[in-house]
Amino acid sequence: MARIRALGLSTVLSLLVPGCASSGASYDTNDFAEFLSRVDSAQSQLQQGAPEPYKALWSHAEDITLAGGFGGRIEQGWTNVSKRLDWAGSNFVNGRNEIRRLAFSASGDVGYLVQTEHVVFSTPDASSAERNYRVTMLFRRENGSWRIIHRHADSQTKKEAPR
Repeated sequence: MARIRALGLSTVLSLLVPGCASSGASYDTNDFAEFLSRVDSAQSQLQQGAPEPYKALWSHAEDITLAGGFGGRIEQGWTNVSKRLDWAGSNFVNGRNEIRRLAFSASGDVGYLVQTEHVVFSTPDASSAERNYRVTMLFRRENGSWRIIHRHADSQTKKEAPR
């Protein structure tokens, strides 16, 4: 663990996430925070049934992944992630969320965030629904712009002892 701390975020992410090698370029902290605000806004639109603004923030590379909050398999590559985001958007009507950002940081060309999300929405058949998620996301700069490269959301918000 001490070795991981000594390496720094950029180096650790470059080891864990292929394609995340940092260029060593500096960035404006406000730039990353502004991008996260755009992610929040686009996610709200997804939960209104409009996936396109959220999809526009994703990398279109083949090494991206999505472990969606509705469960199921982990999608890999832009084609599969794009289809999954369309499907997710089709399950939301009149959604709204509350995001509690726990941690986020960026170094060079890579960044991450950890947050919880409380989502209230209607389903297409007008049923009321509610979800609570733990979320981890990874980002990288591509051609000077931040892009989402991984999202993992799950509803395992209750602490349970192993059995």
